[in-house]
Amino acid sequence: MIRSNIIFATTYNPADNLYYIGTYGGGMYTFNPATMSIARFNPVGPAFENTNVFVIALDGNGDMWVGSSLGAYTFRDGKLKGSYTYANSRLPRGEVYEIFFDSAERGWFCTENGMAVLQDGSLRADNFPKGFVNNQKIRDIYEDGEHNLYFVPDRGDVVKCDLALTRFTPLPLSAGGRVPTVTFIIEDIDSNLWIGTDDGLIQYDRDKEVRHFSASDGILSPVFTFCPPIRDDNGDLWMGCTGGLVHLDYENFKTNAKTQRSPRITEVVAGGHSMMESLTGSARHPVLSLNSNNRSFTIYFSDLGFTNDERHKYEYKLDGYDDEWIIVENDPSATYYDIPTGRYTFKVRQAGSPSTESRMDVRMSHVFSTFEWALMAIAAIAVAIAIFLYMRHRRVLYGIAQGEYTPLHDGNSEGETGTNGSVPADEDTKYRTTRLSEKECRNILRKLDTLMRTERPFTNPDLKLSELATMIGYNSHALSYTFNQHLRINYYDYVNEFRVKAFKEMLEKDPNLVKYTISAMASKCGFSSRASFFRYFKKFAGTTPAEYMKSLK
Repeated sequence: MIRSNIIFATTYNPADNLYYIGTYGGGMYTFNPATMSIARFNPVGPAFENTNVFVIALDGNGDMWVGSSLGAYTFRDGKLKGSYTYANSRLPRGEVYEIFFDSAERGWFCTENGMAVLQDGSLRADNFPKGFVNNQKIRDIYEDGEHNLYFVPDRGDVVKCDLALTRFTPLPLSAGGRVPTVTFIIEDIDSNLWIGTDDGLIQYDRDKEVRHFSASDGILSPVFTFCPPIRDDNGDLWMGCTGGLVHLDYENFKTNAKTQRSPRITEVVAGGHSMMESLTGSARHPVLSLNSNNRSFTIYFSDLGFTNDERHKYEYKLDGYDDEWIIVENDPSATYYDIPTGRYTFKVRQAGSPSTESRMDVRMSHVFSTFEWALMAIAAIAVAIAIFLYMRHRRVLYGIAQGEYTPLHDGNSEGETGTNGSVPADEDTKYRTTRLSEKECRNILRKLDTLMRTERPFTNPDLKLSELATMIGYNSHALSYTFNQHLRINYYDYVNEFRVKAFKEMLEKDPNLVKYTISAMASKCGFSSRASFFRYFKKFAGTTPAEYMKSLK
């Protein structure tokens, strides 16, 4: 009877016609298919009975290798042949997650704190190329039919490497700036790679094209497990996910695999009105023209298929405004607020599939209001008067130089430069009736800082300036004056900087939170949209969320 209900590894050993089973916390067992019986396998000692067995592998000599939380063991004919630990070898400290033997007869040992290689009977951890992944936590290694090695880390990019370890590059598997956690790699009969992740299934074909499969393609769950996949004699693939077992009928897939459609823009709404009839350009490349009176808009899109759009995964980007692609699920739309004047290009595609990209140009022009026209007229008059006075002054100076004029006063007389002739600078008319002293402004900021740190009102995405002012016992005009005239920042920058700090603090306190979506964590910090979160995070952190999360690994 197996004492653990979590199985990490199974391997068939043809030498003794037994299946070996590694468990979590229950050690190792054998299964005899002839007698249909299970027995405990423990030639090591009592401690081995309660260990975690992560991997069971056979080398070219038929020896069996076991990676566990106690170290690495090798067996021959069911008897212990040797053991490797941090104490008695060059094996890095920590649990052994993977043991893999490549076609060059090297044995790769992957632990929590790095890798070691067994070659010619010697285990070494100090002979890797510069910049290699040997110091990372590698969970899986795979070798394809062309003898390329793939190193799968616990987090981060999968690294592809030739057998000689002379060229190694990351695989481009990210979608929307997020690098998924890879759980397995398997090759089909046409040498395409199938990669299971915690965010769907990826096909990486021989032409280096990446295609993402999601629920709309029949995937039971987007979260694939570390259970090793199987390719059977028919070329079909069998893969485990949290929703069950996924079977890929490969011949049927090749024959009937649908070509991914490009998403089409189905509606554009600005100011509460549809803009579809006012679009110019072509159906394939429309142009949206707006002005500064209406700088916010929403774009809806669909692949126009027979599958519910909520099962699709799209990614979009407004070139000239967004720094990276934004993934959207369940709600195929993109909303932008307060877009500055300029020219942009909106792009949308099936997640991770550049060949399905659709585009729409967005042109944001500026419309001058009556007040702005009046200001420009006043400015023009002021410039004209200044030019007139300047030219008149030059003529007077020229006349003095020629003896035509005699100055009535010297240059220090009060009539020319004294206080009676000076004109005070105009104050901002918005705050002409508000006169807060420096001390009062500091008092407001002290109360506000205490409120933001203790009660964290910024986590409310609908927080208004008037509500914030009421919480500290002031009116909204006084708080607005403090932001704009004392701090010289606006209300939105002040609140969103607290939200960005809260997001960073969440990750620094618990790095495991990276398994949640960026949108979910940003929402907990008070951001109402993914677009505004990315914009303010780049503004205050100086980097993108994805780059910041990668720096914490």
